[in-house]
Formats: sequence, structure tokens, C-alpha cells
Amino acid sequence: MRSPHPEATATARPRRSPPTPSDRAAALTTATAAAAGLATVAGLGGRWWPGLDLAAHFRLHGLLVLTPGLALALARRRPYLAVALGVPWLVSAASVARCWLPPTAVRTTSQPPADADAGADGDPAAHGAGDAVSDGDADADVLRIATFNVWGVNPTPHRIAPYLDACGADIAVVIELRPPLAALLADPTVWSFAPVATAPRDDFYGVGIYVRRDAAARGIAVSDGRAEVLLADDPKQRPSVTATVAWAGRQATLIGVHPPPPKGARMTIERDRALRAAGARLAADGRPGILCGDINAAPWSTARRAVSRAVPLHDAAQGHGYVGTWPAVLPSWFGIPIDVCLIDPSLAAVAYAVGPRLGSDHRPVVATLVWR
Repeated sequence: MRSPHPEATATARPRRSPPTPSDRAAALTTATAAAAGLATVAGLGGRWWPGLDLAAHFRLHGLLVLTPGLALALARRRPYLAVALGVPWLVSAASVARCWLPPTAVRTTSQPPADADAGADGDPAAHGAGDAVSDGDADADVLRIATFNVWGVNPTPHRIAPYLDACGADIAVVIELRPPLAALLADPTVWSFAPVATAPRDDFYGVGIYVRRDAAARGIAVSDGRAEVLLADDPKQRPSVTATVAWAGRQATLIGVHPPPPKGARMTIERDRALRAAGARLAADGRPGILCGDINAAPWSTARRAVSRAVPLHDAAQGHGYVGTWPAVLPSWFGIPIDVCLIDPSLAAVAYAVGPRLGSDHRPVVATLVWR
């Protein structure tokens, strides 16, 4: 048999060696980072096509996936890949970093207590300790609001009232309030709160506002509670609940809402319309506004801009770190912050706490508010 020609041997291309485990890991890291980058960019397009807004809810998760991919691109000196991953990384990092930046300087000077003649029955009740409780005379100047999507099919509803009693909240906004739970929470022997405005439903859109029964003795008055449909043309007639809250000599309007989740363009549009309507009601009322509930919108969602167009509100959680509330199976630092308390610029949140898992797919939040 003839041996191959020397020149042919010299010019033959060497066979590529099979990829090593580290090569496979690098390829997987790059691919997942690229997917996260595309999702981040897609989320930015939610303002033009609502169906993309869902992608904007995962900025923290995108940041965590993009970081090793970007580091690998820089280490391997792949400039084009580094730029392609670096831009969405910067977008995600800036979004998450804002959670630690307070909106403005907070003043907590003492103010005279509000006239609390209206809104609560003054029955004595135990005041439980919680994450957002402080001591001393300044306690009379604060308002603590708990917001909790209890989940309409919660298998352990008996855990809800004890937690809200113990967390130190003065007012509780309950989301996904169904008739059996509403009947339970109306029983004064179950907990220390009384209903102010409730709209229980058999689906996932029931809402209610409750106030601690000894609120009047603590300088807090809640009055004018009412349940209303947010949008007259809403085929589901989703309700909202509203009340006037007075403490420390001033009044605010509180509204509790639960718009639909951004599952597709149609429901995203419905969510944004509902939040705009809630903001417009607060703006028309003329008093400082507080909007609480599971709004199904992360801080980077187009829905937050929809609210701000109607009324200037900022997130009470801003300045207190990243506080994810859904899904509850994840730790708070890894969840998505969609359960919120949005407040008027005349208010400041001096504390913000996320509660434990209580049988719901959401975690409760407690905001401690003072007048500026």
C-alpha cells in the first residue's frame, strides 16, 4: 500500500479534540447569559408591546445569570460578547440597585396626634410585637399597614389572623378575600381587627380593608370605607376598596387593589388600565394617597409608570433593599416584588418588613409610615 504524499500529510487539517467538561460549562454559561440578556431587552419593550412586560419582572434573576457570562466573556477577551452581555447587565444592575436608594431624605419629626373620633370602635386588644414595631412617644406618629395576598385557596387560613395581630399593623389590606375568610375575619373573637370595607368574591379578586379595634385609642381614625368597581367596562367587575385614614393630625386616602396578572397583552392592558384608574381616583380625591395590594407589577414594569402618570407615588419598599414577595416558596431576596404599598411624596416609610410563608403563594409586607 502506498503511503500518503508528504505534502498531503502536511496540509491535512488536524482533527478537533472533543470538548472538555469546562468547555461545555462555558458554553452553557454563555448560552444562558445570552438568553437572560435577550429577556432583559425584551422587557424594555413592554412600553410598546404589552405582551413583553412580563419579561421585565425578572431583573434580579437576569442579573444573577448574566454576571458569570459577562465575567467569562471578559476573561476570554471576547469584546463583542462582553458588550452584548454588558448592556443588559447594566440595565439589570441599575434596576436592582435602586431598591437600596431612598427616594428622598426622610424626616421623622414628631407631629401632633390626629383627632381619632371616627373610624374605630376603641375596644381594647392586645398589641402584638412585630418587625415594624417601635417604642416610645414617636409611636403615635406612625401608621403601620400590612398588605397580604392570602391566596383564595389557602389551605391554612387559620394562620392569617394571628400573624396580622402579631405583626403590629394598624391596618390590614387583604387580597384574594373569599366569602368564607371574610366571615371568619368579621368575628371579633378571632382577631383584633374590624372590617372597614370588604368586597369578597369567589374568584381571586376579592379585597378588604381592616383596622385594629383599638386604633382610635392610638390616635388613628379610619372612616368612609367603601367598595367600588375600578373600571365600569371591566367584564369581571373587579373591585377596589377605599378608606380615609387620619393620624398625626393629617389625612390620607387608602385604596386596596388587585388587578389581573400580565399573562399576555390583553391582561397586561387590563392591569395597566386598572392601576391608572386607581391612581386617577387618588388624584381626584385631593388628599395624599396610599395604594396597597398585589398589583402584579414589579418596580420595573410599565404598570408602575401607568400609576405615576395619574398620581405621584413611590414604593414604600424603596431604600429598604430588595424585598420579593412572590412566589412565597422562594426566599424574599430571590422572589419578585409585586405586593406593594405605594405612597405619596408627603409620606416616608421608616421601616419595611416582609413576612413568612403562611399557606399563601405570596408573602405579606408591613410598611411603617410617617408624615414628612
